[in-house]
Amino acid sequence: MITNEFNVLYKLNKKINALVGLVNTKFEVCDFDDPSGSFNSNTKKLWQVGVVGSTVIADKTTLWGSAAASKDLTNYEVGIGYEFSPNWEFNVNYRDINVKNFSMDQYTASYEMKAKGFWYGITYKF
Repeated sequence: MITNEFNVLYKLNKKINALVGLVNTKFEVCDFDDPSGSFNSNTKKLWQVGVVGSTVIADKTTLWGSAAASKDLTNYEVGIGYEFSPNWEFNVNYRDINVKNFSMDQYTASYEMKAKGFWYGITYKF
C-alpha cells in the first residue's frame, strides 16, 4: 500500500489537536511467479477527521498517537517524533490503516485493503 497524508491540525490544548486531512492511497498486488498476474488499484483520495494527542518525553522528542476516520477509512497511529531542525520532525510510528471500496480499471469488483506495521515520515510544522 502506498499512502501519502496531508493533514492540518488545530490545537485544542497543549496536548490535544483536532485534525482534518487528505489521504491519497493505492495498492499493488504482485505475483512474483507470474508478473502478468500483478495489478494496481486506482488511486483513492479520502478526507479524514480525527484527533492527535502528544507529550514531550525528552529534549526535541515527542510521543504521539492519533485516530482518524472517514466513510471508507480508519487510521490509527502511535509514534515518536524527533525535531532535527526548527519546524522539521522525523517520525517513526506503528500504523493500522483500513481502506474500503478500492476499484481497479480492469475489474468491476470493490476491494478492501488493510495494512499494519512500522512506518516513517517527515513532518513540517508552520
